[in-house]
Amino acid sequence: MFDWEEFKKGKIAVHCDTEEKAKDFVDKCYEKGISFFFSRKEETCYSCYSEQTCYIYDCYNLMCGKKQLFIADGFNVIKWETEEMTNTEKILDIIGLKVGEKFQTNRSNQIYWFNEELELLYGENAYSNRAIEILNGSLEIIKLPIINDNDKEILNFYAKRGYKWFACDESGEHFAYKTSPLKSEKVFIGEDNYDPLLPEPLSFLKWEDEPFYWECE
Repeated sequence: MFDWEEFKKGKIAVHCDTEEKAKDFVDKCYEKGISFFFSRKEETCYSCYSEQTCYIYDCYNLMCGKKQLFIADGFNVIKWETEEMTNTEKILDIIGLKVGEKFQTNRSNQIYWFNEELELLYGENAYSNRAIEILNGSLEIIKLPIINDNDKEILNFYAKRGYKWFACDESGEHFAYKTSPLKSEKVFIGEDNYDPLLPEPLSFLKWEDEPFYWECE
């Protein structure tokens, strides 16, 4: 099993000799809250280094370069291998989901996820009977943004106090609401708005986004 803690200590360089492996590794990094600073996860940098593509964790960000350079710098280079998908993973891959990946639907703000047994869960691991509607496409899947640990701490703090809606004004200030706010020219208007989120804004929420709903974990 890959040692993510060692990777985050900056001691490991991960070699991806195919574009498929590069995409798989970068996807796994983003799931762990490890991201590029200047680019999106769709940009794996494989086109720059081809079969010599390597990734390291440096200055709290994912970085890429040529394998030989990291060998010369003394990194322990590990070759990345994609894992064979389970039947559940293959089914979820068809609808663009992964096991445990949280999402909403076009008919509900409830946050759902599938487990390894392809059971649909929500809340405190309660079972939902809407799995078939999601799997057959009757309900549209709305993916949640990538949320890091700091974001979760902020979201949970406010959600526990009944503020489950979040929005960003044009000025960049973030607010929490008890009810879904409406977007006006430069701000979101809603009842029971809270003070700007502290100690810092949510990393994923922008003015262009719709209000974000969060259930406390």
